[in-house]
Amino acid sequence: MLSATAMLRGRREGERAMSLVKGAVVGAGAGFVSGMVGAGGGFLVVPALVVFGGLAMADAVGTSLVVIGMQCFAAVLGHIAHTSVDFGLAGLVGLSAVMGSLVGAQASQHVTPAKLRLGFAWIVVSMAMLTVGKELARLGAPLPLVAAALVVQPSLVGLAWLRIKNAERARVQSLQ
Repeated sequence: MLSATAMLRGRREGERAMSLVKGAVVGAGAGFVSGMVGAGGGFLVVPALVVFGGLAMADAVGTSLVVIGMQCFAAVLGHIAHTSVDFGLAGLVGLSAVMGSLVGAQASQHVTPAKLRLGFAWIVVSMAMLTVGKELARLGAPLPLVAAALVVQPSLVGLAWLRIKNAERARVQSLQ
């Protein structure tokens, strides 16, 4: 949710270069989360590169994809010895993902970076909602608590986004 809120807030793209130390911290953090839970690549790296690194959305996506490729290779090496892998399913999903990526790369050329960032942020919100909902249900939480969590999460992100937008409007008006 923090990642989504940061993406909704945005930054002026290309405003500064990411330092090597900051890049190493972002990479180590994303790698740690990915190694622990098998997720974290794109939803952590892209926002970090845009928000902290000042990269344009397209540059952050491209950079993130290279990082994710290396991260996936390391994760496979770390898990393959103690995890069962259905290589047929992995191949099918992988091939489908490659085809989807090619289509998505072409489609992204017709979407503004601001809309791409906004869409990405709401996808991250949706994934966070699903993850929290599934975990609460798995832990035996009562259905009303699961439902409340699913409503509260996007509401908090939406309220943060409205507050940010109102602050931006006030700042622009004060400059005029």
